[in-house]
Amino acid sequence: MKVILSNTDKHAKYGALIGYLGLVALCVPVLAVFIAMAVAMALWGWENAQYQRAKKAWWEKSADRQHLEMLEPKDERWKAAYKLAYKAEMKRFRKQYNWLDSTVDWLAGYAAFSLGYWLIIIIGR
Repeated sequence: MKVILSNTDKHAKYGALIGYLGLVALCVPVLAVFIAMAVAMALWGWENAQYQRAKKAWWEKSADRQHLEMLEPKDERWKAAYKLAYKAEMKRFRKQYNWLDSTVDWLAGYAAFSLGYWLIIIIGR
């Protein structure tokens, strides 16, 4: 599998912009750790949403799906065949999906956020 880091720089830029939430944490110091955890979960959710969109696009282009839709869904065998084809396609998709890109994107975004966020909090006190 070829590893392509497609938009890691954008993740770092937006993570740095989100780091300005440190100004909010200066006003309400109790929220400092909560904001950091919330941003980590939000960034992870963003990456998961990208994964789900890629998975859906893969299935839409799938030859097995197109072949199955030509058949008439008259009985349970059709549904079983559809489920098997879906599982097989998703297995192929997971092998080709660039999980390393998602991980590096998340790390870049969160590292840039953390750097700015904690610097603002440390300097502001």
